[in-house]
Amino acid sequence: MLRVESYLLFYPYDMSQTYPFEKDPPGDSLWELGLDFTVSPGKTDFRGADQHHRLKGKERFKIFGLLVEGSVAADMGDPVYAGNKKVGVVTCGMYSPLVKKSMAIARLDVPVAVHGTKLEIRGKNVKAAATAHTLPFDDPEKKKRMAVG
Repeated sequence: MLRVESYLLFYPYDMSQTYPFEKDPPGDSLWELGLDFTVSPGKTDFRGADQHHRLKGKERFKIFGLLVEGSVAADMGDPVYAGNKKVGVVTCGMYSPLVKKSMAIARLDVPVAVHGTKLEIRGKNVKAAATAHTLPFDDPEKKKRMAVG
């Protein structure tokens, strides 16, 4: 539950090593993974800085959340559709007994990776409507973290 609710990505399960591109070799940018916050704006004195900044705005997908209707969790690898077009894949799904919601992390095409976009999961065990949701699901304003010192 913590992984999905708190937006913890795992290598290689959320990466292109598990979900390869048709034409590109494996490798995801921080922009695609939503981890661009790990590099301070304007910072250029690290290995790969040029490549990092060059890839901004050229995302091939986005890691995004899905709220899934019902109480069944989506499975890793379940396809995500917008109408009849496949627009993504679930990388990790779960049902939260705490908030009574089914949610998932997914790799979505950039145009549908917008909060509130209506989608559908068509997996082997789950066929359900879903709504794109920003990550993290839990505590997006980070009010629960109470470090003192």
